[in-house]
Amino acid sequence: MTALFLGTYVRNQLTYPILVDTLVKCLYIAADWPLPKLSAAGRRTYDLLSFMKFHLNAEVIIACHKPLPAQWHEFASSHNVIFQKIELNRNDFDQWLLVEKPNLVIFDRFMTEEQYGWRVLKVLPMAIRILDTQDWHALRAAREQVLISQYSANAPKKMPLEVDATLSSKFERELLSMLRSSATLFISQSEIQYLKRQLASLGIDVVSLAENTLTPSLESEKRSVVRGLSEHRLILPVLYFPFVHNLKTLPKSADYSSRKHMVFVGNFLHRANIDALAWLQETIWPRIRASLPDVECHIYGAFCESKHQKLNDPSNGLYLKGAFEGDATVLLQHYRLNLAPLRFGAGLKGKVFEAALYGTPSMMTPIASEGLFSPECTFGCEETAGRFAQQAIVFYEEEHSWSALRKHQQEHIFNNFHQQKPSEAFLSVLKGLDHSQSQQGSTSSLLSHISPPFVQRLLNQQSMKANTYFSRWIELKETQLLTS
Repeated sequence: MTALFLGTYVRNQLTYPILVDTLVKCLYIAADWPLPKLSAAGRRTYDLLSFMKFHLNAEVIIACHKPLPAQWHEFASSHNVIFQKIELNRNDFDQWLLVEKPNLVIFDRFMTEEQYGWRVLKVLPMAIRILDTQDWHALRAAREQVLISQYSANAPKKMPLEVDATLSSKFERELLSMLRSSATLFISQSEIQYLKRQLASLGIDVVSLAENTLTPSLESEKRSVVRGLSEHRLILPVLYFPFVHNLKTLPKSADYSSRKHMVFVGNFLHRANIDALAWLQETIWPRIRASLPDVECHIYGAFCESKHQKLNDPSNGLYLKGAFEGDATVLLQHYRLNLAPLRFGAGLKGKVFEAALYGTPSMMTPIASEGLFSPECTFGCEETAGRFAQQAIVFYEEEHSWSALRKHQQEHIFNNFHQQKPSEAFLSVLKGLDHSQSQQGSTSSLLSHISPPFVQRLLNQQSMKANTYFSRWIELKETQLLTS
């Protein structure tokens, strides 16, 4: 097979060619099947895997322990990926790994890494293991906790942005998962900055691989980073892959006069969306309705259940529509304003991204805006219910204000989230992985040079592997019950 030349990298002041003579075989292990029609997170997953298929000629397998979704064949064909149902807490998975031999394994959140990471390490110790956080779970949980405590203490209701992530019970587990992995993939630059500040006090340096590894030459300081130690501090390597688009020109959409009403779109499985809807219904919408009595707000979201029917209040202009099976970007173009009154959360907000890109302006909170727009930009972004409602009324009623907001948001997303901008840096790191060598039992992967080997060994010692033995205990318990 002809070797593929991917470029060069520098190590110990010597330049090495990067040659890959086998296909990159990527295994993406998911807690739930990523379905692009149901969530923005699902679309990002397919963007990520499609990007790797196109640029690295990768073979991609998506694996999950849950039953195959009804649409799996359609998605597998249209995206040219393999769907594989796997077993949780079973040695059958280990045997399957030996057959498939992926050289790049991505876990879709820290819980998935806890369940499968130790098995991948045991069976394929040279495979690159990347944790895709989706969003930083500990940060989201800590923000929710702070918001709840403000209400229980009757304290001033300030929206929690910069919080202590260690408040979350998930912090230690998620951090350990990051440290066990070769690298951690983040969706938001804001989260990376929060992580840097949070971990600095713990003696851990967060290092962007794209910024610190693939350079024509490495100063002595950067060489120490590549070895995994910087002034005796621990290094946590991170990668960045947000929502992206591949549009060549700004998409055309309906004008101001062709649109009416407002819309909220959000998955009903996420507590942040439920909280946002409660705040909208109880506090924000009555203020909007008082000034705009003929305006309606239509609420869409997957996994809507009977317990959510209280949101349906036609007499006050609130209509619960449930899941929308078609193209959400087409749906949004019918509405004049997208409402995103989120009070906690993390990551990027998919519906804000999609609405802006396809010409529907959003009225947001700082939480909804985070990672997509500059923190200093308050255009279409308010923190209090009163100001949020007031600005929503202005943008709905005044065409020139609406047009200015649409232009600002659409151009910003179009210019800053094209797939070539954030993805080139991501690709430069992936191209530095010599996967063909990793399959043969040795690796020249740049990720392996950055991840501290001592820490990797320490975190995988028996005394640190509660998740391993818990999984084995479950397997033993369930298989004995099945065979008895």
